[in-house]
Formats: sequence, structure tokens, C-alpha cells
Amino acid sequence: MECEEKKCSSKGHDKFKAIFYCHNCKIYICKNCEVFHSNLFQDHHLKELNKDTKEIFTGFCQKEKHNEELEFFCKTHNELP
Repeated sequence: MECEEKKCSSKGHDKFKAIFYCHNCKIYICKNCEVFHSNLFQDHHLKELNKDTKEIFTGFCQKEKHNEELEFFCKTHNELP
């Protein structure tokens, strides 16, 4: 099953394909934004998105109309403690 292609989170770039996810900002970044973001936030952790990337854990509930931030979650086991 192929995952949905993510789009850049930047206003005006939301039609561009995201190639990175920033774990610090919790945003998707396109090729055009990557250099600027990396220069501005040199200590941020970017995860490269590719065809093998199944899903990025954002820390927010993904259910429709329920965008609450999760407090505890084990990414290794994909479950709450």
C-alpha cells in the first residue's frame, strides 16, 4: 500500500511535493524551502521522505476533526504506554 504524497507546509508552496519532515517544527518541507529552513534552524532534525517512508508520527491525533496533541506515544511499538 503506497502512502499519500505529502505537500509542503509553507504558505504558497502547498502545491509542491514535500521531501523532508521537520520533527522540531512538525512541518513538511519542499526542496525550495529546505536550504532556507536548514540555515535558519541548524539544530533541527529533518527526516527525508521517500517511497519507503510509511508515515511520520506528528504527535497529533490523526482522527478527523480531532487535532489534539498526544502526550505519550511509543513510536517503536506504535502504541500508547
